[in-house]
Amino acid sequence: MKGKINLHKILICILTMFATLNINAQVDPGVDFDLKGFIDQKINAGEKRIVIPPGRYRVPEFNNTHLYFNGKNDITIVADGVEMICTETVPAIKINNCKNFKMQGISVDYDPLPFTQGKIVAMSSDKNTLTIDLIYGYSTTLIGDKVEIYDSNTGELSTSTYYGVSYTVNTQTGRVILTKPSNYTLANSYEEVGDIVVIGSKSNKNYPHAILPDGCTGLVLENVTLYAGPTFGFFESNCSGSHYINCKVDRRPLATDIKQRGVKRMQSNNADAFHSKHAQVGPSYIQCLARYMGDDGIAINGDYHVVTATNGSKLTVVGKAGNTPNLAVGDSVELVSYTGKRFPNAQITKIEVGPALTAAEKQFLQNQTFYGNNTNTYKATNVYYVTINSSVDLPIGSLIASANRIGNGFEVKDCVIGPNRSRGILVKASNGIISGNRLLDNWGQAIKLAPEYVWLEAGSGSNVTVSDNVISGCHDASIAVYADGGNGETAPVGAHNNIQITGNSISGSSNPAIAVTSTSKLKLKGNTIESPNNELLVPWIMNNFGRKEDASREVYLKNVEIVEDYVGIEDKNSLRSFGIKNLKNPFSDFLRLEFTNPIDISYSIYNIMGRKIYSSKTGMVSDINTSDWDKGLYVLTVEGWGAVKLIKR
Repeated sequence: MKGKINLHKILICILTMFATLNINAQVDPGVDFDLKGFIDQKINAGEKRIVIPPGRYRVPEFNNTHLYFNGKNDITIVADGVEMICTETVPAIKINNCKNFKMQGISVDYDPLPFTQGKIVAMSSDKNTLTIDLIYGYSTTLIGDKVEIYDSNTGELSTSTYYGVSYTVNTQTGRVILTKPSNYTLANSYEEVGDIVVIGSKSNKNYPHAILPDGCTGLVLENVTLYAGPTFGFFESNCSGSHYINCKVDRRPLATDIKQRGVKRMQSNNADAFHSKHAQVGPSYIQCLARYMGDDGIAINGDYHVVTATNGSKLTVVGKAGNTPNLAVGDSVELVSYTGKRFPNAQITKIEVGPALTAAEKQFLQNQTFYGNNTNTYKATNVYYVTINSSVDLPIGSLIASANRIGNGFEVKDCVIGPNRSRGILVKASNGIISGNRLLDNWGQAIKLAPEYVWLEAGSGSNVTVSDNVISGCHDASIAVYADGGNGETAPVGAHNNIQITGNSISGSSNPAIAVTSTSKLKLKGNTIESPNNELLVPWIMNNFGRKEDASREVYLKNVEIVEDYVGIEDKNSLRSFGIKNLKNPFSDFLRLEFTNPIDISYSIYNIMGRKIYSSKTGMVSDINTSDWDKGLYVLTVEGWGAVKLIKR
């Protein structure tokens, strides 16, 4: 009948219309807006508190950044409900030489993204050649030589990062043929067909980092969210007393993405989430979040420079990466021998420009294992003569750093770090607190306090508290405080001083849970270690922290002096809970271990240098003659029970 209403077709049309509206509701690319011009107009009019209307704005870049502030003091920018879409893969916000500058509420994303994603559709039998189809909504422009690979079902990392990769791209079909270097073996490769590969990408330009404060004092960034960024996320240099409050680096959910994509983003930022260099007063990171970034969570450090000769109080110094060393007259300086021995701090009284490097100096520097731009240290135009207020004798290859510019006085509190492909919290500074944080599924050390010769990153730690952190699923040592010399050997006692590790909870992580070397006045108490999981270990760290000698050891100590009042490295499964009783501690020339549990128990005793000096498998009672043991502290571990205790002769 003509004019008859087809209710079925109408219903389909209505459903299709709602589906289309729903898709369009999820894809809002933003509107073009001169955000810089809007803010500049307000500042030029004398306003100190600028409120930006909520909205999603596409912001053009200008001089390789999208927003730029220089010399702005006592300014507050309120950007609650504001999202800035960066239209080039260059920095989002630069804040230079500002005092008491505050920005709150803004979210930052990139279109195009600084990375791309593809699915593995085939691989060679040795997994060294991967065939990848780029996913709808992601770029065919690839840059860089590293990749992360995620499980398509769980969205979590499926294998370690691969460096030094090469690839060919068919931009018409979106197919990539990726080849790994020959040093990666089948045994170390855990990716499978169907996994998602993340590779760097760019638009017309590519300049590193997203939010860059430089030379600022009293900076506050609050409730700032970063969904993507080229290289580092928040990267401050030469600042003093910055505060990052409830700032976030996280991957964006598919439902809120700014364009349609075939698969959700697996990555957030391309490298470190938060990084601080050369801070005069260290930054505070409070209730911040860092997940799925391409490197470390929070990093705080300064610069080492290489000492090539000493003559009393006059040092010959070559700047890191061949640059002018960031040292100044009046600075307190940290001095470290090539063996890692820490010397008392001194003060710079004079700096002079010296001659060109000698052939011997260049050769020595070329022979060192340096990473990144530090390989260019031997290319320095000249040396510098640095005079200090004390006489020292340091061999070639020793280090000097300004203790005024390494981030001393830092705080990292109540943050959530991970999952991520590298370390969680990486600090190379003193007089700080790492407390109340949650570190989840870090593929590197969850909390690391250690200078690094290979990166020429300073410095050693003194007066640092690591307390009440909760760590789970760590693939390396959960808490690692250590130091190595340029010669590759463990540094002697005193590289770190007065380190307190208390009240931390570690579960489901690899052994050792706590590793400490080269430390005087170490305080260990009230830490809990549960359900160790060495299946998380990757092969190339198996020789670290005594794993080769004893992979079951949950606490590793070498070249350490422990404060005697702090004698409790125990977990919830304490020694008493599984049947050790009447332990005389301290003991003298005789040590009796008496077990009430009538099953075989394996235990080991280590000296404070980390060397196993006694082990046994016994049923009820073990009597040990200790008359020839040195006086001092020893570590008793009972394998399989997660129990560790310090005992003293």
